[in-house]
Amino acid sequence: MTTKKKSKKKKSKKKKVKKKEDWSEISFSTSELTYYDLIVEEKNLNSIEKINEQISNVIGGGENVSTSHLVLGDLKHYKDKALNSSYLTIDSTDITSFDYTIENQGKLVATPKKGEVVFIFYYRYDHAGYSLTKNKNFTNVCFKVKSFKNEAVLAEMDDPGFELTAHDASGGGVMCLEIICANGKTFEGSVEYKDDLIQEFHTYLTNKQKKLSQDKGENYLIKIRPSFLFNKINDWENDEGLDKDDKPTQEATDYCIVQLKAFIDELKEKVDGIIGEKILISTKHPSYSDSSKASFNSEDFHELSEFKNTFKSIDWQDLNVYILLTKEISGKDLNSTFLSMSDYAFGASYITEGEIVTQGYDNGEYDTGYFAVTLGNWDLDVEQYLNKGSYVHLSLEEYNKVLTYLTNKQKKLSQNN
Repeated sequence: MTTKKKSKKKKSKKKKVKKKEDWSEISFSTSELTYYDLIVEEKNLNSIEKINEQISNVIGGGENVSTSHLVLGDLKHYKDKALNSSYLTIDSTDITSFDYTIENQGKLVATPKKGEVVFIFYYRYDHAGYSLTKNKNFTNVCFKVKSFKNEAVLAEMDDPGFELTAHDASGGGVMCLEIICANGKTFEGSVEYKDDLIQEFHTYLTNKQKKLSQDKGENYLIKIRPSFLFNKINDWENDEGLDKDDKPTQEATDYCIVQLKAFIDELKEKVDGIIGEKILISTKHPSYSDSSKASFNSEDFHELSEFKNTFKSIDWQDLNVYILLTKEISGKDLNSTFLSMSDYAFGASYITEGEIVTQGYDNGEYDTGYFAVTLGNWDLDVEQYLNKGSYVHLSLEEYNKVLTYLTNKQKKLSQNN
């Protein structure tokens, strides 16, 4: 019997792909930001001509001394230590990805101080090529970034462990302008339509000055629900923010006193100091009669100095803060101010266009609420955020009751001074 030899199959050669740690140079592409900013004192912007001059200055600076920054990806919040998603596309043929981390150094453009305005010129390229080459000091890739419009842009090109080289950039390139005020209000436009931006900003400054000079002595109320305090206590390390009775510990209470004062101080600075000296707090729900009409008792409200005792009650998560404004601010301007307070998550109720509205803020972004629907185009029923009588919202009766109480306190203080 004859036996046949089995024929051996030839193995096909697979293309070798380098492991992540094997590469010495890698090419990738992403988008790129070019920008320039200019800080100007608001008092020097009292005419269209002076605003136009600063717009010309920031455009000139952008064309001559601007800096370019690769954009790594987006961030959920400007302080995040990791990307929400990456924009990088690997162009090298022998590697599909590489490991890197980021070191977030804060905002690329700092919030202006009281009395200052920031003018920004910027444009983006959709596609920008880069190559990264290791050197003998290489240990890892950690990009130092800053946040611009919730995107992580490279803050520093130099690194002791690698060399980063920029190549050609293309696509996009629309030249944009932005003006940021100390109260968080922003104005956006383009170089092409700069006259519209100048007129809009001039109108805002003119109306603001009129309001400051009128000084009608009318008072307005804001109700704040400081979620940032509740979140911190509930997330306290080793669950040690609460005692055995589920009340805040002394350490947690002391922390919250400091944080709430910092919140109020920041708000006071952003609204040019027009906050009444007395601030009320309450951990009580409004009581309801059989007719479902809410009633409010003066003993349910306490001054801020009593915070340490009031906050240690079992109802600590129902804390509300009532702040008196001694001059009128439009609802839209207050909304811009609250959005700019990006270190805090909180809810706020206040007057806008004759209605008491409620809006939530989540570290510089909208949570649910009136402006999330009307300006943010959230698909929600706006009626649920208008003049509601609950501890989260602010009813007309509660508004009038607390406003009268705080106004009388403010008058007594003024008479004594």
